[in-house]
Amino acid sequence: NTYCNMTVTLPKLDAAVVVPGFLSGASDFREMADSLSARGIRTAVVPMAAWHWLPCLGGRSMRPILERIDHTVRHLAAAEGDPAAVPGFEYSWQDCLTDFVHTP
Repeated sequence: NTYCNMTVTLPKLDAAVVVPGFLSGASDFREMADSLSARGIRTAVVPMAAWHWLPCLGGRSMRPILERIDHTVRHLAAAEGDPAAVPGFEYSWQDCLTDFVHTP
């Protein structure tokens, strides 16, 4: 995989990552992830609340959401696919306001 002129090698894992839909949070998909995990598909949901989408409204940058996806995939890969090892994503209302003001 090539990302920004860097080669990134991730281990081959039998795991899935669920990205909450626009204006949805992780809690909306927890039941689905638990159901998939119970069926043998280890599944992590990107740790984010619905309000984390606010800086992206109006066609603005999706960078804040991409950071959360990257956070989830990297932790899941480092933990060899264990969804329980994905920590929450620290993000405050102050961070949200800063992203909204400074992210085009």
